[in-house]
Amino acid sequence: MGVSITCSLVILAVCCVATYSIGEECCSRCCNQCHAGCNSKAEKSPVKTTYIRWGRTSCPDGAAIVYADKFRAATLCGIQYNPYSINVYPANASCNSNAEKSHVKTTYIRWGRTSCPDGAAIVYTGIAGGSSHVETGGGSNYQCLPTNPQWGRYTSAKSKYSALMYGAEYQFETASGHPNPFDGDNAPTPGDRESLYESDVPCAVCSVPRSTSIMIPAWKTCPDAWHFEYTGYLVSEYAKHGGRRTFECMDAAPEGVPGSGANKNGALFYAVEASCGSLPCPNYKDGAELTCVVCTS
Repeated sequence: MGVSITCSLVILAVCCVATYSIGEECCSRCCNQCHAGCNSKAEKSPVKTTYIRWGRTSCPDGAAIVYADKFRAATLCGIQYNPYSINVYPANASCNSNAEKSHVKTTYIRWGRTSCPDGAAIVYTGIAGGSSHVETGGGSNYQCLPTNPQWGRYTSAKSKYSALMYGAEYQFETASGHPNPFDGDNAPTPGDRESLYESDVPCAVCSVPRSTSIMIPAWKTCPDAWHFEYTGYLVSEYAKHGGRRTFECMDAAPEGVPGSGANKNGALFYAVEASCGSLPCPNYKDGAELTCVVCTS
């Protein structure tokens, strides 16, 4: 590669690894030796993320234990990496900001759609699911289930002692008193938003080259310096049903799963309305359906 300088690729690689702990000082030394431009992004502190390893008191190789609970068999594991120091550049090369950012990603679920917005990559598409609306046990969060499950060890019949996963349906129909603020552009009958009622709910898991995502209830736009992904309306379980669910952001123009529409219930999605009292009005409007937006940064 015509490298005729004191800093060999080996030294540069070692320096980049050392950046994990030494940081700016090492980066500066490497850049000076190799005559490469040092991008300010390289001086950022290492990126970290965490996850819970349920059922274990240790973390996999490459992950550090944040804390472990031996009585509940759960471990919080942390991964640390510096996405700006893992590339080895030849001499006289400048650090490219786009290449350095390529290792940072975050994901979010686009509820009600089978595609991701422009600029986002599909991780997988699936169907929404959750616990039954009449059962008080099981999980309280909605799930985006892949359409092609991969099975491990399983029994061939439902057990007496298990949690159950059901599909999910829309409960948007103004004629029957179910609020429906959604657009009908992608409804089973195009242009007829009421045709969403009792259709099964698709979903898409989307990936973007940014580091974090947030769902903001009651907003339709993103804060400054945040990237807009999609907007819609806040949804959850009916207030008087037995089970509780998380609040999610349903796309403003949802689709239905083709061939669905039978009233099989399971997990259900209802529009969420504001209720004045401890929720301050007139900023909020009593009985008004709440918007939402998903943003990344």
